[in-house]
Amino acid sequence: MPKAPANAHPVLKTAEEAYAYFLKEALALDPREVVTARIDPALAGHNFRAAATAIEAVWDRVTKVLVAPDPTIVPLALPLSLALEKADREAFDLASDGKIASKLTRVYEVRTLLFAAADLGKAFGIVDAATVKRIRAGKGPVDATQDLADLVPLFPAAVRAKIPMVDEALLAEASALHAELYPLFKPTGAKSAKSLSDAKDLRNRFFTLVAQRHETLWMYGACVWGREVDDHVSTLGAHQRSAAASTPAEPPKFSDPALRRDETKE
Repeated sequence: MPKAPANAHPVLKTAEEAYAYFLKEALALDPREVVTARIDPALAGHNFRAAATAIEAVWDRVTKVLVAPDPTIVPLALPLSLALEKADREAFDLASDGKIASKLTRVYEVRTLLFAAADLGKAFGIVDAATVKRIRAGKGPVDATQDLADLVPLFPAAVRAKIPMVDEALLAEASALHAELYPLFKPTGAKSAKSLSDAKDLRNRFFTLVAQRHETLWMYGACVWGREVDDHVSTLGAHQRSAAASTPAEPPKFSDPALRRDETKE
């Protein structure tokens, strides 16, 4: 398979990294596009990866038939399937439901502590009052999350020595909360805590990303194998793939992309 351009896609080694990478795209989906997952996500992820593997084996043929096939679908199939499985675990883990909302609550708690410490630093003359005033301006979850990143630099070791209520652990937590939550809010606009905390909605959004990409892989396969595409690219809900030849069959004399089916309705 021809290599994708350098830096065309990130190296995602864990489900957490994959989840964070695809989350912005999942949240940006129009609610009308979101498909309810009625298939076991683990099974869907397996079949999605298998479809990507099948297409990878004939990628040179795909590029000859199609002008600009998406080169990121195959290498990102595994990370996206892992992200879907993580979203599914959270959707059915009562302890994790509302995790984003609880973390946003912690944002406000840490922000309050840091502002209190900053006000104390102002009194000592070791924290710039104008900077604190600038950071404090604004409201909402986007601003509150950004405040954490802006407040952290105000507390170097020399300042912390005089304000023991702020330690390295608190600053590390503030930085981590900003790194995790700010990308969720900023690219798609401020979301309500309620919508972000709906773990099942997030699971459906990740499933939608998989379903959309799987449909594209099915179309690529149809361009190569024609009506035999199902022997190589299973549906997302298939419990057993059809027995396809180990060596890809020669492409048919005609290909009909219109053969693709709506996998999202399974």
